[in-house]
Amino acid sequence: TTLWELFLVLGVLGEGSSAIVYKVQLVADAFGLKKGALVALKVFDDGDRHKPLTASAKAALADELAMNLVLQANEGYRKHVVDLLGSGEDYLVFELMGGCTLQTLSQTTGCIDWSTLISISLSFFEAVAFVHICEILHGDLSPANAFWDEETGTVKIADFGLARSTADTLSYSEVLVTLFY
Repeated sequence: TTLWELFLVLGVLGEGSSAIVYKVQLVADAFGLKKGALVALKVFDDGDRHKPLTASAKAALADELAMNLVLQANEGYRKHVVDLLGSGEDYLVFELMGGCTLQTLSQTTGCIDWSTLISISLSFFEAVAFVHICEILHGDLSPANAFWDEETGTVKIADFGLARSTADTLSYSEVLVTLFY
């Protein structure tokens, strides 16, 4: 079974330098979910899904998978981090978030009442604190990588592609920031 036989692509959710994230529907039971479930599929493909992954794309997938597994091993993971459901040779499968990113919220909502703003802020800070307690620096923390779920009143952090363990001081540059933010 190939990657594209497992999923029905419904749309593109986002694009990064080494991957594209799709909204997909499972066409068979997989990842502990039933056929028809909606998930987010992050495909590492260097722009051509018909060619084997390059070494850099394989490294990006392995790094992101490793960071998510470290986070998953800690209590509080499902409350603060978009849930990793499974992986394959060139992809990661995540829960499909309801709600919207903080970027979308800030661009479309206009004025947010103070109590909602405080609730969003506190939930965001809790999520960042959880990641740091797990000894991980996100490396790409931005409103586009934080999801607000109005139903649960929580913010979840996504996209750990540039994340690093705080114990791994050799992989840091002098500046650790999201570019163009």
